[in-house]
Amino acid sequence: MPRGIAAVYRVLRILDAILLGVCLLALIWVAPLRAGVLVLGGAVWLFAAAEYVNYFHVRLAYPWRRWFPSVRRWRAPRLLLDIREAETRRFA
Repeated sequence: MPRGIAAVYRVLRILDAILLGVCLLALIWVAPLRAGVLVLGGAVWLFAAAEYVNYFHVRLAYPWRRWFPSVRRWRAPRLLLDIREAETRRFA
């Protein structure tokens, strides 16, 4: 991965975390007004949080038959490995 793209992903990692926090606060603020918003918004937020973790912290995506044993290995996601490699490698 080129260094420029790795830098973009590093910034997006921070922005994603901030956006997840803002959306959670908005969901908590709006949820008492409508129960459907809490259910649907909560499900979407949980999916977004799981994807954030899957892309930037711990790989969670495995075939369902091997999911539990594979997740317990706490492997780094491929995107995170590519970002780290771009930081240490020099491109011409």
